[in-house]
Amino acid sequence: MPISNPLPFPALTQDKIWEGNASNLAVEVFHPTLPGAHHTPAVAPKVKLESRELNAASGDVAYTGYGFLPTGLIIIARLSEIAMSIGSVEPGLTEHCMVIFGSTSSDIKLLLVWIDYGAGKSQGAVLKTFDADGFTLTWTLAGAQAGTIPLHCFAFK
Repeated sequence: MPISNPLPFPALTQDKIWEGNASNLAVEVFHPTLPGAHHTPAVAPKVKLESRELNAASGDVAYTGYGFLPTGLIIIARLSEIAMSIGSVEPGLTEHCMVIFGSTSSDIKLLLVWIDYGAGKSQGAVLKTFDADGFTLTWTLAGAQAGTIPLHCFAFK
């Protein structure tokens, strides 16, 4: 029996899994052998733009307004053309980030966020906790400088 498919792809039969509805980032799954799995919607990630001042002191910062207890994060941080960090953490709290320094080099850190703005000045963050409405990061400052780091946060339920 074909499955109704709103996307411009061929219809699939019940022995295959269909995923779709990209217009609102929701995903529906149909599987005939999983009870209750017929068109069960998944939760899309909550995306928010947060920020971190380059001269803010070391310590814990709570980020709220996500509407659920996350189980994973991806955070993209960029400081102009100086540095960029793309980090992730999963439910077991294993975290790492890829850091790109301008156009010259890159590195891997066992942190969620790392921004190095030169001359021994940097900010790094690790996940402290997943919270009921967001998460808490523990930041470490090494050398203050004026400016702001935008943090593009993707929280997954």
